[in-house]
Amino acid sequence: KQWYQRRVRATDDYFYNEDGEYHFDANDLEHAHLWNRNRVTEAMRRLVSPVLVDNTNLQFWEMRPYCFEAAMLGYRCYFLEPPTEWKFKINQLFRRQQHGLTKAKIVAQLDRYERNPTVQKVIGPVLWEKVMRRNGAF
Repeated sequence: KQWYQRRVRATDDYFYNEDGEYHFDANDLEHAHLWNRNRVTEAMRRLVSPVLVDNTNLQFWEMRPYCFEAAMLGYRCYFLEPPTEWKFKINQLFRRQQHGLTKAKIVAQLDRYERNPTVQKVIGPVLWEKVMRRNGAF
C-alpha cells in the first residue's frame, strides 16, 4: 500500500473519504482531474519514480498535460492498457465499473478511444519541439 500511495496518482482517489469509502460525483470530475494533475506534477518535481497515472484517458488531449509535464521534467512516458480480455467488452465493462455509467455511455467512450498513443502523437508537434529544445535535442 505504501508503494502505491507514493507512486500512483489516480483521479478516482479524489472521491474516497477518510474511511476509504468511494463516493463518485460527476459534478466534481473536472476539479478531480485538476487535483490529480497537480499531484502528478508535485510527485515528478520531488523526483518520485516511477509516477503512475491511473485515469480513463480516452483521447490524446486528456493525456497531454501529464505527458507534456513528464517530458519537460525528463521523465519517459509509457502508455499501458489493462491486460484483460474484457477491456473492450461492453457487458463486462458495465458490470465492473463504479461510476454509474449506462451501457450507451460506455459504448460512446469506446468509440472515442484513441489507440496506440506515443509521446509525439499525444503532445503534438509544437509541444514536442519545445520538449526537444528543453532537453537539448535541438
